Amino acid sequence: MNPQKQDFDMLFSGLERLGQQLSDDVMKEIKSAAQLCTFKKGNPVLAYDDAPEKVYYITQGMVVIKYRVDERESVRHFMLEGDIFVSGRQLFRLLKKAHNIIALENTRCLTMDRAMLIEMSGLHPSLETVRRLYMERYCVHYDDKQYIVTMSPKKRREYMLAQYPQIFHRADDHHLALYLEMKENTLKLIREEMLRKTQ
Repeated sequence: MNPQKQDFDMLFSGLERLGQQLSDDVMKEIKSAAQLCTFKKGNPVLAYDDAPEKVYYITQGMVVIKYRVDERESVRHFMLEGDIFVSGRQLFRLLKKAHNIIALENTRCLTMDRAMLIEMSGLHPSLETVRRLYMERYCVHYDDKQYIVTMSPKKRREYMLAQYPQIFHRADDHHLALYLEMKENTLKLIREEMLRKTQ
């Protein structure tokens, strides 16, 4: 499926907001190399132990990145419009990881082969800068997860709502509870309490 102008406009404007202006030649190469993938709500994007051969940029929708620890499933983070997913460490190394990426909404992505991105980054330093910027964002998400779980359940909800309001309102209770490392019923009670206070 061929990408549309709106997909590239979103990608390039997003990079501009990060302070990275790509040259016309680089944008032309990206347009030539990128493809469009769509995933229906609930469908897997990447299964556990798959090696990520593509890099994805979300132009519409939302995904959840899950992982396993001692056979227990947890949530690493959520990705929305404007995010690149497949973790930062995997952008330039072909690694099999215990990650499972699921579309939580009908999701639309620009995709590029990982090997092609590596080759283009060697020719265009601006793309290496983009990789570094997204690595920094990945590290921020990871640090946030470690910080959130030290809080009380109520404080976790308040922090999530303040820092990631779109995720808080769009993610389902099951995956949000996994991310916040609390019982789903506890999250529902906190949501109900929050709703009562706004009425």
